[in-house]
Amino acid sequence: MIVANNYIGGKLIAPSTSQFIQVLNPADGTEIGKVAISSSEDVEQAVAAAKEAFASWSSMTIKARAAIMLKFHA
Repeated sequence: MIVANNYIGGKLIAPSTSQFIQVLNPADGTEIGKVAISSSEDVEQAVAAAKEAFASWSSMTIKARAAIMLKFHA
């Protein structure tokens, strides 16, 4: 089963709420994973990390950005 924490600043971080919501398979209703229920503090932390990363990310070529994003596809 997949448990999805918050991905903030390049790290997987548990939500400050310590709570998760079930992800169900629509075909049979079985639980296939859990997703973090984030607080406003978690969101603020993510926004701050995104602002910090923006300068280096935006200076990369499209090809370099695509290579990074394709790593998540696997």
